[in-house]
Amino acid sequence: ALFDLPSTVTTNTGPTLKENNPRYYKLSSITSGRPKPITMELSDTEIENYARVYLGKEWENTANSVSVKALGKGCSNKVLVVTLKSEEEIISQVLCRLYGNNLKGCERNTYDIFINTYLGYVSQSIPRIRGLFKEGRFEEFIPSDNMSREDFSERFDVVVSRLSHIHQLPNMPFPKTPFITSFLQDMVENMLVDSCCHDYRTEVTWYIKLLEVLHPTLNVTFCHNDTNMNNLLIPSDGTQGNVGTRDDPLAGALLIDYEYAGYNYTAFDFANYFCEMQYDWSLPQNPFFTFNEMWYPTDDRILEIIQFYKSVTPGHNLPSDEVFRDHIKVLSLGSELAWGLWCVTDTPGENVELGEYEAAKWGSYVRKKGQLEPVLRQLGVPPEACP
Repeated sequence: ALFDLPSTVTTNTGPTLKENNPRYYKLSSITSGRPKPITMELSDTEIENYARVYLGKEWENTANSVSVKALGKGCSNKVLVVTLKSEEEIISQVLCRLYGNNLKGCERNTYDIFINTYLGYVSQSIPRIRGLFKEGRFEEFIPSDNMSREDFSERFDVVVSRLSHIHQLPNMPFPKTPFITSFLQDMVENMLVDSCCHDYRTEVTWYIKLLEVLHPTLNVTFCHNDTNMNNLLIPSDGTQGNVGTRDDPLAGALLIDYEYAGYNYTAFDFANYFCEMQYDWSLPQNPFFTFNEMWYPTDDRILEIIQFYKSVTPGHNLPSDEVFRDHIKVLSLGSELAWGLWCVTDTPGENVELGEYEAAKWGSYVRKKGQLEPVLRQLGVPPEACP
């Protein structure tokens, strides 16, 4: 039945999900097997040598000293600040991003580099890439802070304006098939069996069949696909980025990290945004987040956000506010499934503990699916249309 949830079982059995699916394309960034070590280490001397080669004449001057300071290490890359000094005076700074083994040479990383280059030089809406080398890249360094959970939720005008800009990018050279379908299929095929106790395979099969039913009515645009509070930077001086001012630094927020960008259902970017409103990533110790499903926006709030999006997005070609709100609710299941699955594949890499995040995502998916029946009936989807 369409609305039945399976029992909790260990998965990774059954037929492939790709058979006869016209909206599948291979995401070559995802590899099967056990997690591979994410070696993000270059010596300071190696980074300095790259900087002197890639960053221009002032960096070539060996009379100027170079220092390297780590900013942090995420699931797929390590970030450092590289500073060029003449005695005690700072001449220049760049951000150095070192790739993990799960990103080196992969398709998703190629996409990320292309989008960052395109947006950095054409629209100047993100930090520019300054140099590319085998193990990573140099980027423009903009002193900044992450957006807080409260601002991420309350300042939807800032977040949605950034999404609107992405959605209006014309003719990007990416597959035009919706990202969510291929992402879910590849993630299921690369689950680590001993890391998962939830029946993702059954749920993904059901969900993709549901999207096939709704596909003719869903709008497709170029999407970010990973909007969360950690991917929005607030420049410290409030003047960089888009239209930031010292009185309203949030208005200059930069939307970063385009590793998962691609054509997708427009509603997915909103669904992912709303699902991520449930998380506060400011907790200083493991699991580093607080989850509260009450932070998911109300129906009235969703309609308010949709109306704002339409006001800043000419030619949006979206359905009525109420129908698009229901589309978002359907795609919210896709967001919860996708990032829950991401936690139990080898994509995050070795020594990354995501068990509590996966559990929160699965629990949220189950609750949202339990509330979906009236939404699907409103959209004209009969229960017998899907298993």
